[in-house]
Amino acid sequence: MSTTDTQDVELVEPGLTVDELRAQLGEISAAGGGAEKTFVQFRAASPRIGPSAAMPVTQATSGFDWNKGRVFISTAQMLTADDAELDLVRKHAQRLSNKQFLAMRVLAEDGLTDEERVRRLRKLFEPAPVEAPSRVRNN
Repeated sequence: MSTTDTQDVELVEPGLTVDELRAQLGEISAAGGGAEKTFVQFRAASPRIGPSAAMPVTQATSGFDWNKGRVFISTAQMLTADDAELDLVRKHAQRLSNKQFLAMRVLAEDGLTDEERVRRLRKLFEPAPVEAPSRVRNN
């Protein structure tokens, strides 16, 4: 689900009204934070160390037509994981799915002893060997 598909999502907490948001921003401004930039915080696809993942707010607009009664806070870019991170997650999930399928075949195979099943499953799930890095010559 992308962050724009909220029509069918039941929110855990109702969003702030414009007046509630204005009051909270007013408190931040009154405490000396009026010149601070605004961001929308989001959960990145991979763990990170450091500041929270966030995207700068670029505008606030009032919804119309089907979105009447909604106010949208827009950001500089869409709040989604980048394609490279999603591709890594997809590949990892596919590898796990393949291993699960092979493990089920081992478990269902007739004629294997319990020891042979355990040996095959261990071999299936053992970590792949890591190759030594190649030498790079700087000429």
